[in-house]
Amino acid sequence: MLSKIYHDSTFSAIDAAYPAIMKPWELKHTPLNFWKSEDNVAEALNWLFHKKLSWSASDIENKLSIDVLVQNGLSGMLRWYGGIPYAVLKKMYPNVNWIRLIESKDRFRITDEKL
Repeated sequence: MLSKIYHDSTFSAIDAAYPAIMKPWELKHTPLNFWKSEDNVAEALNWLFHKKLSWSASDIENKLSIDVLVQNGLSGMLRWYGGIPYAVLKKMYPNVNWIRLIESKDRFRITDEKL
C-alpha cells in the first residue's frame, strides 16, 4: 500500500490518515526532495521559531545555532543546504544582521557528530 498508493512516502500515508497532525520534518526522513523547495524550508523555520520555540526576531538573532536546528529535527535541511539556509532566512527576516551571525563560527559550525 505504501508503495502503490503513497509512492513510498511515509508522511503522505500518515497525513492521509491523520491530516495536519504532523509536519514532514517531524519524521525521521522527509519526502524525497522536500528541502529543495524554499517554501518548505520557510514553513519549517517559521514553525520552529514561532510555534515550537515562540522566538522573536531578536531571539532568532541571538539564539539560532546548528544545535537548535538539529535538536528540532531539521538536520536534513542542513544537509541539503550544506548548513543554515541563509538565503531563505534573509527573505524571512531582512532586518536581522546575518553577516554578524555568519561570522559567529562556533554557533554555525557543522560537524559530523552534530548531524
